[in-house]
Amino acid sequence: MSGTTTINGSSVMSQFTPGTSASVAFNAITASGAMFSVDTTSGAFGTAGPVSVGGMNITATFANATIVYSTAINSSLTVTTLPSAKVFAASGDTITAAGADTLYGADTGLSTFISTGNNSSVVGGAGDMAATASGANTTLIGGTGTSNFTVSGAGSVAVAGPSGTTNISLTDSAGAEVATNPLSNSGSLVASLSQTGGADTVVGGSGSSSIVGGNGHDVFAFVAGHGGGSETISGFTSNDTFAFSSDYGYSLKNPPPEAVVNGNDVITLTDGTEITTITIINHGKIF
Repeated sequence: MSGTTTINGSSVMSQFTPGTSASVAFNAITASGAMFSVDTTSGAFGTAGPVSVGGMNITATFANATIVYSTAINSSLTVTTLPSAKVFAASGDTITAAGADTLYGADTGLSTFISTGNNSSVVGGAGDMAATASGANTTLIGGTGTSNFTVSGAGSVAVAGPSGTTNISLTDSAGAEVATNPLSNSGSLVASLSQTGGADTVVGGSGSSSIVGGNGHDVFAFVAGHGGGSETISGFTSNDTFAFSSDYGYSLKNPPPEAVVNGNDVITLTDGTEITTITIINHGKIF
């Protein structure tokens, strides 16, 4: 396999919007003077350290790369480096990663990630993204396009993107956490919680969200000052509870105001957050 050329990282053109997570991370790497090996063909690439992948429709495996920066559009790249690597996708790439890796979505097109390592991270870009994460304690952050996450790793956290739409499906019985724009962004979230008994947690925020409850003891939490959005919950059961931060000042004797609207329970919090449950809830489940 070719790829013996080595170039200075600063000569690799960044394909990410300035100020994004991927751009900041890549600029930090190039600022350190990292030297990149270059791969432009398919096959197994065993060189250690940073690698720049160019071309189109490349199918390659990287066993020792600490950084994989792809400009190889519509390629299939497998990274088996342990313990971890940073991987920057190009438009149309499919990335399979086995370590505690940090995976960055492209700013155009669709990035597809298959993450199997524990303690890994997936960060969306301006393009669309589809990610399947089976490792435990994985963190997934949506981008500004459409992000689709399927999460089965125990103890994982999935967060809606700053804009666009993030779709999250939790499939593990050990529970995970979903956050809907805790930093007052405008992205929307559609989430389906575990139907196999996982005790999942949903933290409300800004933007709009639609949540399908699971079969476990799910908690729907809200933090004062990080809300203002709307959250619609279907499948809220007697197993589930609401939790409000102490800043709201709510208690069993001083619950948030609620009303029945078209057969649904609507709760309005002091920061403007509106919670709609597609059922009339048991008031004892609020606290």
